[in-house]
Amino acid sequence: MANENQVIETRKVKFEISSAVSYRDIKQLAHIHVEALNDDPTAAVKFANKDEFRIKVENMLKGQVRIEDSSGKAQASIETGVSSSHVGDWFIVKATLEGSNDSSQNGEIIGWASWLHENPNISQETATQLSTDKGQVDQGGKRKLIEFEQGLGAFVRRHQTRLYADWYQKRLYESEAPDSSGFLSLRSCFILPGFQRHGIGSALVRYGCERADRLKLDTLVTSTPTAKTLYETAGDFEAFDCLEVGLTDWGNGDKGESQTAGFQQITSNYRFWFMARACRRLT
Repeated sequence: MANENQVIETRKVKFEISSAVSYRDIKQLAHIHVEALNDDPTAAVKFANKDEFRIKVENMLKGQVRIEDSSGKAQASIETGVSSSHVGDWFIVKATLEGSNDSSQNGEIIGWASWLHENPNISQETATQLSTDKGQVDQGGKRKLIEFEQGLGAFVRRHQTRLYADWYQKRLYESEAPDSSGFLSLRSCFILPGFQRHGIGSALVRYGCERADRLKLDTLVTSTPTAKTLYETAGDFEAFDCLEVGLTDWGNGDKGESQTAGFQQITSNYRFWFMARACRRLT
């Protein structure tokens, strides 16, 4: 079972895993996201430059991180110790550096991951994203949803939505004890480049998978080629389908350009892996 906070030490790095994520963390989370994808050619396809990329990530995170209460602490999307969750809940966890020789780095966020509770039977959550305006709510008190922009991201998400729904229906059909409460989708997992390959990504993935087991939910993820091995080894995810795209067909920023300064040269083919991890039923 995952504790609310876990201190993990490897040969080179000591870090803490925590779900206490607040609005104050958003800028650093966005910075990590952008830097971690610096060498990923899909970034150059989707965004004209790093500043545009960072701003869009910050807006995305404003729709995922819960609004802070009067004490300045963020409200958890999925409460610790409660084996229940609601469709549309986000679960975000961060890795924070501890015990560094450089005391100025202590407490620095060096990685993060996020999950979304989805259920294709009762919602269209996989086809939309939360509003970037934290104050927007509908008459039922829930945050509004907005459509994704067109482009490579929307193209991949449409395939993801369909494949996730198909996998889930097959899982319900084959299961001896069908559960209609949906699944957790691992939406993000990024580590600051200087701290990669130290077990931080594995710890973040395992933390979320243990939470999924407590909630009795399967877990799905759409992986890039570089992350596929991490999900296989850290979470026992198995690929059930893939999507290969020609990035040169999409161009830079979905506007037809071939390359922008600050990003790696766009390659011709790129493969997205759709992966699943069945819930480990806890006794």
